[in-house]
Amino acid sequence: MKHLQTYKLFESIETEINFDKVVEVLSTECSEFLDLLEKLNIEEGKINYTNGYGNSTTQCLYRGHKLWDDGNIVKGFWKIKPFENRLSRDTKSDISKLLDEGFEKNFGIPLRSKGVFASKDWSIASDYGRHRNEAFLFFPKNGFRYFWNPEVDDLFTLLRDEISWYEKDPFFWNSSEKREFQQIIDGYQEGGIQYVKYQEITFICDEYYLLDLDYYYKFLNYFIK
Repeated sequence: MKHLQTYKLFESIETEINFDKVVEVLSTECSEFLDLLEKLNIEEGKINYTNGYGNSTTQCLYRGHKLWDDGNIVKGFWKIKPFENRLSRDTKSDISKLLDEGFEKNFGIPLRSKGVFASKDWSIASDYGRHRNEAFLFFPKNGFRYFWNPEVDDLFTLLRDEISWYEKDPFFWNSSEKREFQQIIDGYQEGGIQYVKYQEITFICDEYYLLDLDYYYKFLNYFIK
């Protein structure tokens, strides 16, 4: 029992040291996003949605990820650089290309190939993790932009399950199908994260950080006043 108590003491000390590093990095690299989170939790904290983890009125963002050891700053805290030209894991490549052409025309950025996806809903984010039911707190580096569509919870799921022409070659889309596709693109907007509930959010950022949910309550107690 004495050895067990000693082990727990050292484990607690290590956790505190690790979280000090988390605080240092996030306060410096992600201050714009932390300010946004704190402001929203003060002004919009009574929005009713379920984040799947912890306090249902706390507005955090989650991201699933197949993590590796590279980029591990301390245990449970990772720094990640997005792919320059991400290949879609699920969406058909020709559809992704057309989506990007539309997004680039509207926003100057191909959101599907350069975007990083996050959600306020832990259960949605966890579907894209290394294992089911695994997601992390998400923090984009300063200088980020973000986009979302009020009608799109998950774009791939929408296309696959609700769009009858998704499996057709785009060359054979009729005028109505082309118009519906364009409406999806034009429905995206920049900003207004306080109005997001279950919709996926696409971030454009140079780098981002993921934090293990073991730190969830420490993060809330320190950063979200």
